[in-house]
Amino acid sequence: MNIQRLTREQKAETVAVLVAAFYDYPVMRFVLQTRRREYEKQLQAIMEFYCESRLAKNRPVLGIRQDDVLVAVALIDETSLKPWAELQSELTRLKAIIGDSAYSRLELYESANGRAEPVQPHFFLGMIGVRPEHHGKGYARAILDEVKKMSAADSQSTGVCLSMEDPENVALEQHFGYRIITEVDIDELHSWFMFLPTR
Repeated sequence: MNIQRLTREQKAETVAVLVAAFYDYPVMRFVLQTRRREYEKQLQAIMEFYCESRLAKNRPVLGIRQDDVLVAVALIDETSLKPWAELQSELTRLKAIIGDSAYSRLELYESANGRAEPVQPHFFLGMIGVRPEHHGKGYARAILDEVKKMSAADSQSTGVCLSMEDPENVALEQHFGYRIITEVDIDELHSWFMFLPTR
């Protein structure tokens, strides 16, 4: 399976995969709480923000194609911290699209996430999404293996961390070697934080 590093030229495709993959994901439903066209517009804005936050800092955005169609995507944070000069303006733009209430819930979620991450240097798998019609074909496994290799090759990284809000996926990640390190409740949303040591 050929995993490629995606660039800004593929941003629209990347966002489209993430919108499809996370359409009914608990975090997005918790944050947005809107319907149909408004929900889709706001979801699009969030995914654009998350993609841009990696691309602007030259962090890895990985993808897999099938028959020249992008079907799987991952957004990754590395151990090194790089500034993003446009962060404030991008946050202002996002807030204008999703509204104050949704923005507050997103801040609450991100703040809780930040506190739950390990303090040791690590890779964080911010998002991994596969188009629903391509589930079960091994794309997520291939990306997880690639991120594990990236972490192992980084002398500073102790492993890979991810958060999970769908209980059905917790056992799957455990099968791949991840273990639960903490659990967080954010109103009605429950997050499992999982870690795979690579040192």
